[in-house]
Amino acid sequence: MKRGVLMDIEKKYGRIELSLTDEEADEAGLCYDTFEKGDRPTEEFLRSVLGMLRRERLLEGRDNRLDIEVSETEDGLMISITERGKLRREKVSIFTEPAELALALGELADEESPYCELWKCGDCYAVISESEETDQTVLAAKIREYGNLLSDSPFEFI
Repeated sequence: MKRGVLMDIEKKYGRIELSLTDEEADEAGLCYDTFEKGDRPTEEFLRSVLGMLRRERLLEGRDNRLDIEVSETEDGLMISITERGKLRREKVSIFTEPAELALALGELADEESPYCELWKCGDCYAVISESEETDQTVLAAKIREYGNLLSDSPFEFI
């Protein structure tokens, strides 16, 4: 990783999220379309970042025990790193009307954990939260890949 690359790093709920602006991704030689195993800039970036995360004690697992996902955001890239075995189960709630979403958020806040993400997907809104009963991790991953993140704040701040 080149020295000038800065990025936001956030650890929440068993997942580490790295946010890079377009400029930071360009500086690191990263591109959404080529971010994959075998791509030299991707591998160099990940080696550097994983080493730094281990030094800071934000990451414990070995490389072969990690799941790494990349998604495009409006202003750059979001890279999610999850240690296998530490992933929480996720529930997806989809709403077609903003008023329906607003009413449901109050109810969701009472019964759900404080972890949630609010996404816009086409004409719908999706809330991704933790769940004990259901696991819709695949659907959540698709929403993260194709949707637009509106908020990942605790329920009371949405």
